Amino acid sequence: MHKFVSFPLFSFFPSCLDLPESEGTMKLCRELVNFFNSSTQAVKKLHSKQVQGRELHLIQDVTTRWWSTYAMLQRLITLKPYLSLLENEGEVDFTNLSNSQWIIVEDLASLLKPFMILQKTLEGHAYVTISLVPYMIYKMRKGLVDAIDSEDSSEYVKTISSNMLDVFNNHFGSGAAGTVAFENAVEGPRRRPKGISTVALMASFLDPRMKGGVGISPADQDAIYLMIRDEMRLIAMEDAAVEEGAAFFEDEVAENGAQGVQEAARRHRNQDDMDIFDEINQHYLDQQQLQNPEEMERYTRFDLVDELIDAELTLYRQEAPIAMKDNLGHYNNPLSWWSLNKIRFKHLSVLASRILSVPATSAPSERVFSTAGLTIAKDRARLASQAANELVFLHDVLPAIAKFKGSQ
Repeated sequence: MHKFVSFPLFSFFPSCLDLPESEGTMKLCRELVNFFNSSTQAVKKLHSKQVQGRELHLIQDVTTRWWSTYAMLQRLITLKPYLSLLENEGEVDFTNLSNSQWIIVEDLASLLKPFMILQKTLEGHAYVTISLVPYMIYKMRKGLVDAIDSEDSSEYVKTISSNMLDVFNNHFGSGAAGTVAFENAVEGPRRRPKGISTVALMASFLDPRMKGGVGISPADQDAIYLMIRDEMRLIAMEDAAVEEGAAFFEDEVAENGAQGVQEAARRHRNQDDMDIFDEINQHYLDQQQLQNPEEMERYTRFDLVDELIDAELTLYRQEAPIAMKDNLGHYNNPLSWWSLNKIRFKHLSVLASRILSVPATSAPSERVFSTAGLTIAKDRARLASQAANELVFLHDVLPAIAKFKGSQ
């Protein structure tokens, strides 16, 4: 089974934000948040300045919350008038940000906002996400380059963007033509593969919404389609082997009865042990074919596999892409498209169902653990394991059923 979890996009950026030009802005932001979060009286006074019933509190950024740095900065901007009011009235003794530091906070929030949107999109669980990864990495890199080149960016933003781009490329590659398809073979920071996972690259082109390959060079597109072709060939060979095996057992039943079937099954199991000698076996078959071509006619079925998958892949590449979202603003489901076209694309549809079902991040599974932690609380310590499993299951299933009924 294919596995892929994208690297948290915000986990390596916070270290880029603290520069000498920032005047200690990030450090002061965290100190300000920590002060209000650790003082009940200060929080009450902050709430008293806000509209009753709509009070907001400050948010602390932590490395385990992937886009919490943006959330902290944006909340500070939202509460800026109330913080200034508390400072002017002298009701709370704290160090507020200076005007130049507030400008830096606003610039950073604007710079990080696209990353937050893209990361939240990848954290979804109700739609296919793995195929979005290559395009989103392209968009993030492009956004940083645009910030560096923009005449409207301050020198601080340009410096931050440059540092972020260096770190980003160190993890995900430069995106240069001819590197995207193969850079994942190189080891990156923390001994993780550099670049974009092969599974994510193939998923992007198996998604009829993303198959245009925006942001990926033609050379890399051709290389990725070759990877897809290799996977298709494995699937086709598996199908052919299953069909041949079924026909073989049927012949044994007809000729030798139950005892013959048992003997055939034993030989079939032993066949797995011969896989290690595949090259020796292939050499033997090649020599046999040279000496007696008539005896090798039964192997011609596998020769047709390449023609079949090439025709199928060519037909798919000629297909027009579908829209990203429907008229109601919901993401179109590529798996539904493959379900409708599985007869036309026999092997591609199997590969697509295997790869597109992989989540892009670990966020969906982490939500399950969070739900379990809230369900199996201290005051429910005697909750049976079966009951706990069913409650966690119903937590996600019931809203999904209601959503499905509402769409009917």
